[in-house]
Amino acid sequence: MLGSFRLSRRWYLQLMRLSQYLIQNQNTVEDDIHHLFKKLDKTPDTNEDMILDSYDQRQRTMEQIYHQAAQPDRYMDIYRERETGATVELPAGYRVAWSIGSGEYIVTDEPYNDPNGFFNQSWTKLRLLG
Repeated sequence: MLGSFRLSRRWYLQLMRLSQYLIQNQNTVEDDIHHLFKKLDKTPDTNEDMILDSYDQRQRTMEQIYHQAAQPDRYMDIYRERETGATVELPAGYRVAWSIGSGEYIVTDEPYNDPNGFFNQSWTKLRLLG
């Protein structure tokens, strides 16, 4: 089968014509692309800024929806550490949480139960988010 393969003279002629056309017009195509990019550079960025702002807002909204939807299933509340700004998930249903900074936490319903009065350590109060 391979031995019987032959190129059509007409097909070969069309291929050569196309090749010559592309070579001859390559500069024209490159110039057209160059002019197009120059034109795009001169257009105001307001549309692009609006599109990117809209995208960023959508991402923030989707992330917020995800966290709100996932949170009740796990029965967790999210707290923020005041000093570092880091967030931590702790069991839900408590009014106050405390951190010692080494990954140890205390949760309680009594806002006046300060663990600094009971332990010889430096506990900081966490802020409940949401």
